[in-house]
Amino acid sequence: MAVVGLVADIHGDLAGLRRALAIFAREQVARLICAGDIVDRGADADAIVPILARLGATGVKGNHEHTVLYAQERWRASPRAAQLAQVGRVVSDATIGYIAALPATARLTLAGVRILVAHGAPWSDIASVFPDSHQAIFDQLRARYAADTDVIVLGHTHCPMQVDLGGLRVLNPGSVYGVTARDSATCATLDLATRTFRVFDLCTGAERPVERAAR
Repeated sequence: MAVVGLVADIHGDLAGLRRALAIFAREQVARLICAGDIVDRGADADAIVPILARLGATGVKGNHEHTVLYAQERWRASPRAAQLAQVGRVVSDATIGYIAALPATARLTLAGVRILVAHGAPWSDIASVFPDSHQAIFDQLRARYAADTDVIVLGHTHCPMQVDLGGLRVLNPGSVYGVTARDSATCATLDLATRTFRVFDLCTGAERPVERAAR
């Protein structure tokens, strides 16, 4: 297993996910990791979940999973249920079961690389970690996880990122969702042998350079 595919913030965007999977097939990806926010905004979570399940994706809950789980009964009973389904807020029982079973964080070791997957940050699904975030956030990541983790994969910000904290890498593939100006419409790969992180534009399929920062 040499190359892992990374996605985050799919937000019900089936077309975007299909483009990501086409890139992963081209790049010979052997394993898929999703850093949360499968649901909400786009209407296709019920089609996306079976794909992720079939591929055996390692995933975690994002803040939008928590919102959809918390409000699902109320949204289904709303007179606007049909409209809410069109923005990914009313979903099937199968989708509810899948996202309810997702952990807050996930750990896996692939080809000797110790990977931690979370959404916003390992301690909070609504924390935002950007390349220029306050140094205290990176100091906390280093202090808590550097001893037993090689790579942390995050989502939430819709912003591709790679930051080195000594021997610990913090990566974000950006968002599959690509509707608004803040969305990146990207996916990424991680070569486990070389630790090379590559981000790909879902509209063009081309690699998109992402600065490798040290903090």
